[in-house]
Amino acid sequence: MPQDWISGIDFTDTATAKRAVLEHFPDRDQSLRALVADADGALVPRPIHSLPANNPVPCSGPAL
Repeated sequence: MPQDWISGIDFTDTATAKRAVLEHFPDRDQSLRALVADADGALVPRPIHSLPANNPVPCSGPAL
């Protein structure tokens, strides 16, 4: 899935945003899809920025 797929969703229209997000995850368990479908309020996109799990970054001290 492209990283910018979420940028094409209009989150000011809650019903349309819910449909668009659910279209991206058709094979997920219904209990997870219900978290989006049954949300009381507007959806708020919050991207997660992280390094890939297999990225070997040398660290000489504690990771923050």
